[in-house]
Amino acid sequence: MREQINKLREALTKGTVPGRSIDFALSLVAQFDKKGELSEKQMYWVERLANPVKVEPLSVPDACGIFDRFDSVPLKYPKINLLLLDGTRFRIARAGERSKYCGQLILTDGTRDGYFGRVTENGQVMLSGKGMQYKDEIVEILMEVGANAQEVASEFGKTTGNCCFCSRPLSDDRSLAVGYGKKCAEHYGLEW
Repeated sequence: MREQINKLREALTKGTVPGRSIDFALSLVAQFDKKGELSEKQMYWVERLANPVKVEPLSVPDACGIFDRFDSVPLKYPKINLLLLDGTRFRIARAGERSKYCGQLILTDGTRDGYFGRVTENGQVMLSGKGMQYKDEIVEILMEVGANAQEVASEFGKTTGNCCFCSRPLSDDRSLAVGYGKKCAEHYGLEW
């Protein structure tokens, strides 16, 4: 236990503990110094913070096509809603001005806690733990959407009966045949 705490102290000194976790790491060290022991859950975090997993960013230049598509959309917060192979929702959205990743693509399942990762403007994909579970599939989706968003949108709509942009059910024959609605086609510059 002491050896792991010392590793955490060293990580704090070297600056390898992520910024948002520094206070938590310091509290773990302080509690160990005070009590001489930590719970099993606390030791899990000591180990994790002392030995952070380094993930090399993936490069997906085709993802830049998504930025181009979103740049041409007159909506404030453009997004594309898709599904992963296991049925998990997958959303590509542009980060707003209040985000520390303003302008980048944020990858989520559409919920507050469903963060997969992000894509920088130059096509670097930074995945979180949840995103790493779907790494290959996410990269493939980003390449497909970047290369041909219209085909991906059409396939999604025809398969699910919902528009991938607004998530609304496709109700008329033309929308069902194309795979997305008329308004979304106008917003996203797609043929309809």
